[in-house]
Amino acid sequence: LDAGDLITDFQVGIDHLVVDALLNSVGHGGADPVADGYLSVTAAAGRTYVQFDADGTAGSGAARLLVELVGVSGVTADELLWN
Repeated sequence: LDAGDLITDFQVGIDHLVVDALLNSVGHGGADPVADGYLSVTAAAGRTYVQFDADGTAGSGAARLLVELVGVSGVTADELLWN
């Protein structure tokens, strides 16, 4: 897993983070990776952070930074993710 990527030109409504292969690689087959604890989206100081937890809420593994979106805030996972 390549983690901690920085994206400076992400455009909400145009760009999406495609995460289906990542979720499939860890066996996630559910409809909502956020509710299942595999992905989380938080915003702070004009940036949005997407974190990935390889075992979701079912395990003790910690979430890791997947991507930091510079200049993007106040958006939901549905607006960012394509899976």
